[in-house]
Amino acid sequence: MATELERAIAEAAALMPGVPAALLEVYANALLVTGNADLAIVEMRADPQYDTYFAGNKRDDGSVRWTEKEYLSIIEAFEVELEGYGVNPAVFAEKFPELIAGDVAPDEFRSRLSTAYGQLINATEEVRTYYAENFGITDLTDESVFAAFLDPTIGEEILGGRLDVAAVGGAGLQYGFDLDPELAERLAQQDITGQQAGQLFSQAATQLPILDTLARRHNDPDDDFDLEEFLAAAVDADPTQSRRLRRLFAQESSLFSRQSAFRTSRDTGGITGLLDR
Repeated sequence: MATELERAIAEAAALMPGVPAALLEVYANALLVTGNADLAIVEMRADPQYDTYFAGNKRDDGSVRWTEKEYLSIIEAFEVELEGYGVNPAVFAEKFPELIAGDVAPDEFRSRLSTAYGQLINATEEVRTYYAENFGITDLTDESVFAAFLDPTIGEEILGGRLDVAAVGGAGLQYGFDLDPELAERLAQQDITGQQAGQLFSQAATQLPILDTLARRHNDPDDDFDLEEFLAAAVDADPTQSRRLRRLFAQESSLFSRQSAFRTSRDTGGITGLLDR
């Protein structure tokens, strides 16, 4: 014949399906002592084991974000969403408390995954290549890339961060620039989008050979002009590199103007005997 405690535990299990037996016993004992279900719930949530089974559910003041039933339902929803993308949810189980603590509801999680997956699948081949090479991925199936994309965290900063970096790096590859990940990350952190990066690298691909030639032609102190110097001027508004860029183009423009004037005079018979550079 079941004891009073066993009956109380069975009743608690029916009221709170999914709650671990250890916590149900704490609840049942408290209920038998106080006769008050609300106090028994408080006692259960105060038990040290609670934070293991319902990690992330408590706020700093000790109150809970979700009831135990809601918490378990949210975790299940997270798992279902990941499975829908071919990702094993067990791999990310330890990250779920971070989402709970961040008050991320299933709808928001679903939206995050959908946005991230859409960006990843629609990314250019250069973006996928850059992403794979710089984040250690060897299997380039959509599911494998996406799973790696979510690791080591499925928090908002990585859902945006890694792909933003890859978008910038991929844009660089399109124009022949294999960016160091730190440089790509720095540009992404400055809110440079993949589209903006493409425009930037298109300009760099056109202007850098000219600037490099001009640096040598006009005895520039650095004697060359590289991508980082170009980005320092174009993105960071670095005064030194900006002045160099303007000075080199101004010197060439001045030279071109002098040559054009000379050609005009020569064509009209005004000046003879000088050679064009």
